[in-house]
Amino acid sequence: MGVSLTEYDIEKDAQKREEMMAKSGSRGVPVVDIEGIVIRGVVS
Repeated sequence: MGVSLTEYDIEKDAQKREEMMAKSGSRGVPVVDIEGIVIRGVVS
C-alpha cells in the first residue's frame, strides 16, 4: 500500500503559510496533517 505526500514551500506560498498557521497555531515547522491529525514541529 502506498502513501500520498504533498509538500509545500511556505516561504514561497503565502496562502499555504497562512493555512499552516491556522492548522498549527504556531510558526514551527514541519507541520504534518495526517487525515486531520496535525503534528507540529518546533518553533524556530
